[in-house]
Amino acid sequence: MTKVTPTNNKPEPTETSEEQVVSETVTKNEAGQQVIRRVVRRTAQNESTSGTTIIFQVLSYIGWALVISGLPWLFDTVVRFFVFSSSEYVSVIPHVAATALVLVPAAFLLDMFYRKREQLHKSGGELALSIVALVLTGLAGLPSLIYAFTQFFYFILGTGDQTGTEYLVRSGTGLFTVLILAGFFLRTLNRKKATRLPKLYSLTMLTVSVALVLTAVISPITNRQQRIDDRLIEVGNQEVIHAIKSYARSNGKLPASLKDIDNRDKMSSEARQLLDQNLLEYKPITTDNPSPSSTSSSSQYATLSFEVCATFNTKNKPYFSYSSSSNNLKSHDAGRTCTRDEIWTHVKVPKKPATTPQTQDNTGDAS
Repeated sequence: MTKVTPTNNKPEPTETSEEQVVSETVTKNEAGQQVIRRVVRRTAQNESTSGTTIIFQVLSYIGWALVISGLPWLFDTVVRFFVFSSSEYVSVIPHVAATALVLVPAAFLLDMFYRKREQLHKSGGELALSIVALVLTGLAGLPSLIYAFTQFFYFILGTGDQTGTEYLVRSGTGLFTVLILAGFFLRTLNRKKATRLPKLYSLTMLTVSVALVLTAVISPITNRQQRIDDRLIEVGNQEVIHAIKSYARSNGKLPASLKDIDNRDKMSSEARQLLDQNLLEYKPITTDNPSPSSTSSSSQYATLSFEVCATFNTKNKPYFSYSSSSNNLKSHDAGRTCTRDEIWTHVKVPKKPATTPQTQDNTGDAS
């Protein structure tokens, strides 16, 4: 008589698990024997990608796309500040630094949440999104690389309309863009299916961004007061020039010095500080033979010219000038810069002493 072993009618699970070694450390126990400690990550091969994973994947990719589009801007601004020493780039730094401080931590956190759910062997929607990200990254990297080499060849051949330093800066910015795009490409591709590569990319991007922001913010602080004085001149010089012209219209002559300008209480605080700190040099220009439009003995119209100078600590060459007058100190190099202006106004002419004809004395001594 044969014994029949009862069988369980429940179907055996077809789901198999895949183990991935995350980390491995070798230590020794008290007996001196080596002990291997492994951190293993198990992932079911037929585990379907959850909707949460897809959401964090999309947000992570969007975050890195924004960072990659903005970080070269910060890099270019910092390089130009050190290379060209122009205050126009300092005015841009708050915008790019604030953008980086918001985007980079957000992208880092989103990527961290996605890494906890990311499948090493992607499938379904997660795989499709990875392929789209790889294609878009490659399409963005090729123009950046072409741009970098084009600017470099302009520098080598000297055929462009810019200085050699300008082409080097542009080429460096293009190469920096290519590098961060290549890093994101490798992080998304992850050919060896390593869990450390995505984390390494996130930490590298965070470190580079923090270094650029600190460099952009801390370095200009060293000459902050010098830039404040230069900015004071750039903002207030036109108001002082208008005050000089107003004085000439009211008094029929140019002021002998800036101390003669009245109605300072009606001027802006920047213009008053400019006068109080003696940051402007003023010199009236006299003409020996003015060309009046009237032959009146008491007054006439004439052109009164004067010169205003200032010594700047930094260079400022803005791309756009909002002043309607070309005679201003908004655009300048480092060092002493002067501007000449004039006003056509009614001036007082001192009366010449009356000349009486001399009578000839004919009553000479009679011979």
